[in-house]
Amino acid sequence: MLPLYAQIPRDTFKQTSTAHSGLLFDKFPDGWDERNDYKPADNAKKQFFLDVINKYQATKPLLEANLTAALTRQRALLNHFKVKDPSLTVTTDWRFVSGLGAAHPYETGFIWHRTLSVPYLPGSSVKGLMRAWATHWCELTEQQEITRLFGAKDGEANCGALIVFDALPSQPPKLELDILNPHYSEYYQDSTKPPADYLSPKPVFFLTVAPGQDFEFFLAPRPGASEQDLDTGLKLLRKALETLGAGGKTAVGYGVFKESKAAQQKREAEQAAQKQRELQEQRIKNLSPLEIEQEDFLNNIPEQEWDTRLLQELDKSRWTGEDGKQIAEKIKQLMINADKWHPEFKGTNKQKLKYKERSLRVSEYLNE
Repeated sequence: MLPLYAQIPRDTFKQTSTAHSGLLFDKFPDGWDERNDYKPADNAKKQFFLDVINKYQATKPLLEANLTAALTRQRALLNHFKVKDPSLTVTTDWRFVSGLGAAHPYETGFIWHRTLSVPYLPGSSVKGLMRAWATHWCELTEQQEITRLFGAKDGEANCGALIVFDALPSQPPKLELDILNPHYSEYYQDSTKPPADYLSPKPVFFLTVAPGQDFEFFLAPRPGASEQDLDTGLKLLRKALETLGAGGKTAVGYGVFKESKAAQQKREAEQAAQKQRELQEQRIKNLSPLEIEQEDFLNNIPEQEWDTRLLQELDKSRWTGEDGKQIAEKIKQLMINADKWHPEFKGTNKQKLKYKERSLRVSEYLNE
């Protein structure tokens, strides 16, 4: 890559308000040192990265609209597969960097989405991460099963049962500047020089995604694959992200993801709903046929009308004998709870006189 005249990138940064931050990062690096064969000057690298972060921050409102539209299209596409929960939303547990080894004049690259201008993780990288986890770290050790899910590695005509899409942030994520600070760079470049304490550290700056940023990962089954294959893929993906991490510098903790707050709330809500369903099913199992019939009858009736409607049905002889007495006892309890039980009222209040008449009718069914 040939350096531009110094003023061109500076003017470009000033004049562009909606420019693609990734293109500015890739094509307009600044700070060439004419005294050192026009290599990037160390003191200018940090400012360039900060300028990129500031420019990216200024374009976030536009990026958010475009990213939301892209995610909506992605979800609409997955809806055609008619499978449940084909995505996984996770959040960065620590900093995340993708494309650190990509070509760049500053030798610390960063991958930007070509149209959305946000950091992302290519689907090929996600698929490779899942395969690595399945091959070396989990119980899925049968090579035939791994090949069936992810395809062959050696050029065979087998693409695998799972489609793996690019991982996109839920919103334009926060970017942070990070640093490598090798103290013995001269020794690393020339092994004849000892790694002594008198050598000066040379900081190397690079871009990262901040902790606490949500990313969405998408999978889909190919024709002929089952929902079980998709469930297996999502489980492998989750464990790989939580254990191995994605992107660069995973050996020192970068790129590790955890369950997002939104996903955690959704999971807890589903678990609570499932527990409620189980309790309801158990309660229904313990009900008598009369209690089940009564619940079915009252299901779509406002609670404040239960006593009146039950008494109407009782008057129609819907329930007789012991069943009738049980329903009458239910009506009495409802009226007591609602302060409607006044069989001995002696005043002139019209409403309470109605309650008295109703109370006496119920008492007749109870033989009181």
